[in-house]
Amino acid sequence: MEEKGSLIRTARDGETLKGVFYLRRALCSTTRSGKPYWKLQTSDCTGCLDAYLWDQPVVAPQQGSVIWLSGQERCLGGKLICDVISMLELSDWCGCPLLLAPPDTPFPEEAEKVSGLLYTIEDEEIKSVCRKIVSNRQLLDSFLRAPGSLRHHHAYPGGLIRHTRETMEIVLNQAKELASVEKDLLIAAAFLHDLGKAFEYNRFRMSDRGTFLGHEVTLLELLAPIMDEVWELNHPTRIALLHFLVAKPAPQWTGIRHPRSALINILRFADKLSGEMDMQSKTRAPTPIQKIALHMDKSKVQIAANPAPHSN
Repeated sequence: MEEKGSLIRTARDGETLKGVFYLRRALCSTTRSGKPYWKLQTSDCTGCLDAYLWDQPVVAPQQGSVIWLSGQERCLGGKLICDVISMLELSDWCGCPLLLAPPDTPFPEEAEKVSGLLYTIEDEEIKSVCRKIVSNRQLLDSFLRAPGSLRHHHAYPGGLIRHTRETMEIVLNQAKELASVEKDLLIAAAFLHDLGKAFEYNRFRMSDRGTFLGHEVTLLELLAPIMDEVWELNHPTRIALLHFLVAKPAPQWTGIRHPRSALINILRFADKLSGEMDMQSKTRAPTPIQKIALHMDKSKVQIAANPAPHSN
């Protein structure tokens, strides 16, 4: 099952709610007549909604689980609630966890936008890796709240997810004429490239992990067990995606490999352009990379030389 179904922001009095939600909390109480019921605090990336489970077998729902819920929406005391008709805990929902992200993040709309961009990936294995990595609730929450950097681009709460979305959009725009597997690799790499920064910063200070390892090492650690579930160690798609993430110009003795695909230039250009657009929004002066972008063919990026990576 992959479909999300209803979004909480679309809930209306008198309508039916059917969809997948995150169960934040489950409280057992009793009516005035002494009958037990459950008050379920549910959420998705668009909001929160209290749902009431009446006249049902008293089995404790698991807090922190993903549930399928069907119910009738109505107003109670001026507040919209949902009377549950049926509910099912989902242990293996294969939809995008970003749609169930906490709604109280700095830019909750970004989670829904990034989820839509991941949906454009056609290769089910690549899409699965991207979705599985953010099924970790701690990582997901940090990803949505972290800055994109400390003193450079997107240096504000929620800057990381915004930078990620911008990079994905730029890549997708430039990948229209590519083969589907090339496009999928680029979009996945754009999504993943800075994900390790979710654990690199701690309240706008560098964490120990950030100081001693850096976000690229953190990303590889996070990816390894997920890739092991999907691909064997030497699977071509696994190697290609990792190459897109780690390849860069550097002396051979460092152990870092030079890019073997010109497509990596698109990723690096998109990454840099997103950062410079954010910096330009503060200065109002176009940066060199933006001036170049204005004269490029919008259908596809052609870069003769590799742009230098920006600093963290």
